[in-house]
Amino acid sequence: MKKKQVALLLAALMCITPMAESAAVMGAEFSSGEETVEMQGTEEEAEAEDTAEIWTSGEEVSDFDTDEAPEVDGFTSEESEASTDAAGAKQVKGSFEVAYITEEQYNNALQNEERPEVDMKTVEDTTFSNALNSIEGENTGYCFVSVQDLEDAADFVAPEGMTVLVENARVRSITPNGNIAFWGMVDPPETIEIKEGKGTTTFFCQDMRSVLKGTGSDDKVIFCGQNNAIGGISGVENIYLRNNSHDLQVFGASEFFNIYNETDNIKNNPQDENAFFIHIVNSKTAPVFHKTFDWGTGEFENENGDKWSSPYGIGIIYNTSDEKNEWEDIPVPAGTQAVKYDMPDEDIVEMLSRIWVYSEDGTTQDMDGRIWNPDEDNAVDLQEFQDCEGMSAQEIFEAYGRAEFPDGGCVWINVAPTAQAERYINAYQKKNNASGYYLMNMKANTKISGTLTVPSAAKALKIEGQNNYDESTDTDHFVPTSISSVNVPAGKKLSLSRILVKANTLTFTGSGEVELMNARLDANVTADKIKIADAVVKSLNQWYLDNLYP
Repeated sequence: MKKKQVALLLAALMCITPMAESAAVMGAEFSSGEETVEMQGTEEEAEAEDTAEIWTSGEEVSDFDTDEAPEVDGFTSEESEASTDAAGAKQVKGSFEVAYITEEQYNNALQNEERPEVDMKTVEDTTFSNALNSIEGENTGYCFVSVQDLEDAADFVAPEGMTVLVENARVRSITPNGNIAFWGMVDPPETIEIKEGKGTTTFFCQDMRSVLKGTGSDDKVIFCGQNNAIGGISGVENIYLRNNSHDLQVFGASEFFNIYNETDNIKNNPQDENAFFIHIVNSKTAPVFHKTFDWGTGEFENENGDKWSSPYGIGIIYNTSDEKNEWEDIPVPAGTQAVKYDMPDEDIVEMLSRIWVYSEDGTTQDMDGRIWNPDEDNAVDLQEFQDCEGMSAQEIFEAYGRAEFPDGGCVWINVAPTAQAERYINAYQKKNNASGYYLMNMKANTKISGTLTVPSAAKALKIEGQNNYDESTDTDHFVPTSISSVNVPAGKKLSLSRILVKANTLTFTGSGEVELMNARLDANVTADKIKIADAVVKSLNQWYLDNLYP
């Protein structure tokens, strides 16, 4: 078989992206500490969180791989000191076929998998850069290079002003002074360095185990074709998803900064909330997200006719594959560090609705990217009071529990671990510049350790307990909630509504306003100032009654 025919066959096979890795993914059980309402833990606690593991189906357990993507310098616009011209590249000789192609032929190759049909010139015993200089004919700004043979992995430099399509490359590094696209690679090394340049680097239907290492500057990497597989990725600031790209398979540590969806996935599949998927294959390393992304919002409807709005996002699935290329999706269990967010809390709040992790039934992510179960763990439902039908958010807050108010005046925003409720409200308020009036619904098994307080960014917080309403007797059957101390800072208001608290002593501190409304406190209550409306307490110490409601 001729070299050219071998190259064509290899290029076609590379687009199939077979999964041949067979290493079993092992995990370890997660052991959580006692939850508190503190917003930040100690450094030791932070380190412990980084060691949370992802689970696999094996019986053995092992330490979680805490190796994150290699650290890179902060993004900068300064020129690189390293030489990025052809003379500075590793000069490796080989044989090439070269030709100018049209823009249409280039686009058809990456969009429709159509190899350019063009007469090509063969050049031997020369370098990639010299091969480009030997192309004959009219310079269209686009060229096609089919690598027939290379002595070793080389540095590929795309000339400024040129867009190069390379077939069957052996790559050590890439310098995109112009644009360069790779269609099939031969013997990819462990690491492929993407050096600083003004152009873009494209991988089409690429299956390799190399780690893409960017400069930490303004690198632009494009993935196109149905599937692409890489060993990992670090330091690449801009990732573009184009054409029919819908899947990226990652076999190691990965980090993501700016992600741009320029595919037709949303247009072609408007009812799929996840417009793109990252498959973590045979790996235990959680992907790191450094920046938010916004791919727009869709309107969705399920088979029951339920309708909702939601932003389009990314789905993350952990997989194992064996020597037979058989895949198995691994649902991530509670206690697992499935995603890592390296961004401010107000951005994490936004990302929680845009990153979906395939996990066990009933579980979701917390603000640290750890999987947890709201039905089994210490959880609260968070809602926000909003201006509605002529009533202000404050008026609806005051009316809640004692008077009628518009249905749209109180909206659900999320469920959060009790220990993260204050942190979530503060981040949500800062991100959305919301009304500042919030409702926290306690779950049946909610237990608040430490001091419950009104979040610093909020104006007022109403806490409602879990209860079972009996329509036949018009009676609330309260489920006991555990609270031991409450702090209400000056200028804030806290209302305990429709709640049963069992504690030896319940202490209220702070100079803010405290209200008990339809509350049952089986506790010795200590407070300087408190309002009571249809409430019962076990005993009161150091208090006086103010503004008793009829």
